[in-house]
Amino acid sequence: MFDLRASCILIALGALSGGCSVLSDFASFTVTGRDATAGPDDAERPAPDTGFAPDVAPDVGSDAGFDAGFDAPLDAFADTVVTDTVVTDTVVTDTVVTDTVVTDTVVTDTIVTDTASQCPTGEQRCAGQCINVQTSPQHCGACGNRCAVANAAPACAAGACTISVCNPGFENCDGDPRNGCETDINTSDGNCGGCGVTCALQSASSRCEGGQCRLTQCNSGFRDCDQIARNGCEISVLSNVNHCARCGNACASGPNSAPVCNGGACALTCAQNFGDCNARSEDGCEVNLLTSASHCGRCGNSCGGNQRCSNGSCVSACSTGETDCNGVCANLASNPDHCGACGRACPEVQNGTRNCSSGVCAPRCTNDQTACQTTGGLACVDTARDPNHCGRCDARCPSGQVCANGTCQSCNAPNIVCNQTCVDPRSDNINCGACGTVCNRATCSAGVCLQCTTFATACNGRCVNLLEDHANCGVCGRQCSFNQICATGTCTGCRTGLIACNNTCVDTTTDNANCGRCGRVCGGLQCIRSQCV
Repeated sequence: MFDLRASCILIALGALSGGCSVLSDFASFTVTGRDATAGPDDAERPAPDTGFAPDVAPDVGSDAGFDAGFDAPLDAFADTVVTDTVVTDTVVTDTVVTDTVVTDTVVTDTIVTDTASQCPTGEQRCAGQCINVQTSPQHCGACGNRCAVANAAPACAAGACTISVCNPGFENCDGDPRNGCETDINTSDGNCGGCGVTCALQSASSRCEGGQCRLTQCNSGFRDCDQIARNGCEISVLSNVNHCARCGNACASGPNSAPVCNGGACALTCAQNFGDCNARSEDGCEVNLLTSASHCGRCGNSCGGNQRCSNGSCVSACSTGETDCNGVCANLASNPDHCGACGRACPEVQNGTRNCSSGVCAPRCTNDQTACQTTGGLACVDTARDPNHCGRCDARCPSGQVCANGTCQSCNAPNIVCNQTCVDPRSDNINCGACGTVCNRATCSAGVCLQCTTFATACNGRCVNLLEDHANCGVCGRQCSFNQICATGTCTGCRTGLIACNNTCVDTTTDNANCGRCGRVCGGLQCIRSQCV
């Protein structure tokens, strides 16, 4: 119902300001005459327009005071004829307003234009802000659809929730963003330290702890003798002659024999025609079964009477061309124990064998070596490399030089001379950084002994994971390009719209940790179109 008093107030205010426009839902009308309120001209005033219904109820309380405050000044103005203008209806949302006593203040009405639909193309208004619902994790696909993924920072791509970056210690190994970064790479035996990295050690039981494959127990008959977890229990103590039955228990051997480990017990393998007839490993296979009258042909086979042992058989006399040397028939032209005469034995030869040729001792060397007299006796040496016999016996190279191809030479940098050999101190495990510096259970890299953890490799002086290191991807020194990441040891390019940041392909238009560029963190803000807002 239309309130005439309110219209009069608006008309009066319009007169003061030069005009008044009123939006309403009723037809236009014309009012003439004076205010019905008592005044000096009461007698001349026409009767009130009876075309309007009276107020439903008289104003009371604050409204009554408000009306009285406005009626008095309005009476002072001359009657004005106001013609209403037809106004096109505008949809206005009704709002309940509680009347309030207002101190005399002239308020100018302002027409406010609705801007709800004035968002940029591709965005819509959500919670009073223009939002791209294709990329906003708080309004992904629709207003209020907040993305939440397990163990990861969420992202929104093409209006669908996805993963921005996994939390430390978690990875999205199944490739499904709906269940987030579902794999704990600190404990998963099938994804230990990274997706697809299986925790399985040689001849051992293992489990994944802290992203590292830990050895828990060796299989029966095996031991971890080098204390390097990544190669598991590498030694069979049932057959290894240096670790027989337990780590470090080396089987001893003597002349004419080689040590063996059978089922965790040390034994000897005798050279052909020799036997270990006293069962003592320290003197090796001490009996020549071809000549021993007590062990002729085999241990315990004794020749009786005037017999002797010849070529492993008990015989009564020496054959033609042989000489009886104290019960042994020997060919003095070829027998190294009786070379040229009974009892004249050829000396032992290091790295070679004794040999008697035409009654003269002539050591037999292999691999193009030469028999030279050394401080330790007669030995077969490599005159192409031996600095004490370079090119020939007794030709010694000066200090600081090595023997190469039979010629004394200086080492080429960065190699240095260590123990009369050119070595690279950057990678030599027994001369790491300097001569004699041994890397015990470690690797020499860039002249430094490094003990890398499981699945890490020493590269240029530091331990790296070749599966994910951008500068050493797959092998040491393989550098991935600018917009590539290292994934499982392979340099892989990021798809269109993403760039590589910290070995991860990210969308810098929405990534809170790399907003606009790598490393730019928004903190408590949101990255929208490469800006933290």
